[in-house]
Amino acid sequence: MARVSTRTATFPLALLVISTGVPAQNVDEMARWTALTVVHYRVVGEYSRDTQLIGPVTVRTTDRVEIEFDWDQFEMKLVGPAKITNAETQSSEPSGVGDCATPRVEGAFELLTVESISEPIPGFLNLVTKRDDPGGSYQGPSENGPCGNTTEVAAKSTPGTMMLQVVPAMMLGMGPPGTDPISPDGKSLIVRSDDWSWTFTPTPVR
Repeated sequence: MARVSTRTATFPLALLVISTGVPAQNVDEMARWTALTVVHYRVVGEYSRDTQLIGPVTVRTTDRVEIEFDWDQFEMKLVGPAKITNAETQSSEPSGVGDCATPRVEGAFELLTVESISEPIPGFLNLVTKRDDPGGSYQGPSENGPCGNTTEVAAKSTPGTMMLQVVPAMMLGMGPPGTDPISPDGKSLIVRSDDWSWTFTPTPVR
């Protein structure tokens, strides 16, 4: 089975350039993080949008995955294994296309399940993923009318990958809370990739 295309979540590298206008307290914050060899990360990925379920049928979908790991800032790699927690995909009830009957859905819909993590290059995590689509059927137009055709759909599982760049913790010192990509509380860094939002929350280790 063909793999889906690889996606990469990155942060603007220009943000790493320290200008002479950076306030002293920001410089101190950056220095505090860069002095650490190992930082613990809690990374939360969140998804929320209308998504194709079967055929032309779409449903409002939310999903979430959490990844925790220790990170060597100098070697830019994992220290020990990462912990992966996948939440169940949540979606609204499907409606028929136009005035057609409600689609028949058989099986669970899991938008994204992170199965494992590899490190292809320093500074990046490669998330090995899969998407599980349910089977069922839906009605559509034919010569017999707007709902004269019934299409059967088989359940399927599609493997994929997602490349995720680990955002340096020192970027928390690049601006005040609420400054893109810093969260309003000033404790996390937020990266948006495709339809996903990734929140990186670092804490000092050593």
